[in-house]
Amino acid sequence: MAWLLANGDIGLHIPKTGGTWVREVLGNLQLIRVDTRSAHAPLPVFTAPHEQRAFKFAFIRHPLDWYVSWWRWHADFAWTRKFAEPILPACAFTPRLGFHEFVAQCLAQAPGMVSDLYELFVGAPEAPIDFIGRHESLRADLLKLLALRSLPYDVRIIDNTLRQQISQTSKPAWDPALRNAVAEAEARAMQRFGYTP
Repeated sequence: MAWLLANGDIGLHIPKTGGTWVREVLGNLQLIRVDTRSAHAPLPVFTAPHEQRAFKFAFIRHPLDWYVSWWRWHADFAWTRKFAEPILPACAFTPRLGFHEFVAQCLAQAPGMVSDLYELFVGAPEAPIDFIGRHESLRADLLKLLALRSLPYDVRIIDNTLRQQISQTSKPAWDPALRNAVAEAEARAMQRFGYTP
């Protein structure tokens, strides 16, 4: 879900970027007024005047790690999960492909799909949302967000919130040539957010 916090802030949940854990922490801290919209509602659906003015935040992750996490999560659920929102191209939901086949298909059909996904949630580089945290520093960035917004928290609650959606599927190894091709296709997000291949 996207989340409306008690102070009016809106949290946007990009799939596979740690948002389920963030939502759990915010819920445990009793900071969420209501889950709003649908599970992965992107930025363009927030059109009401109060939504336009609201402070917005989201979390991202390294685009290459996003492909791995997405594939592993779907493999865990035998590719039965679907989203109501049209936020990803059809190639992201093709069932039962091996990792390299999945990535190659997305590279051919929707090059830069993670860059497109991130922009759909965090806005264009010239008009980004207010706070963009990173999966790689999820806890630290969530603490920065809470401090920035002067939201009350107990660090023990944060530390006692268990990780969410831990994949049971083995982490695949990248084919080096495919990894380089995907890094090139995802250059917009890689450069914008300072990730290296």
